Amino acid sequence: MMRPRDVINGAYRLPVTCDDMSPRYRLGDLMLVNPDVPPRVGSDVLLSREMDDGRRETIVRRLVKATPAAWRVRRLPPYKPETLDRSQWPKVELIVGVINARR
Repeated sequence: MMRPRDVINGAYRLPVTCDDMSPRYRLGDLMLVNPDVPPRVGSDVLLSREMDDGRRETIVRRLVKATPAAWRVRRLPPYKPETLDRSQWPKVELIVGVINARR
């Protein structure tokens, strides 16, 4: 049973819809996101941006480095890092957990 102190205002869960970060996050799992905690290097993050047509694009990555101009991120397993322009990907939120959907 959840107690009032177990609820984090602003936190949310998001279903995993692709396998970019498998085996950490698999299709059907729920990622737990806390937008109030600043991301830190070495953590998994949800990056998002608004598209011209009003849709929101999101991706999950491991944060390798943050600079004023860019996010340096990578997929799991350890693939080659990629650089994302912060002006194109302005929103980054910390993934604080996952609920595994075991089949």
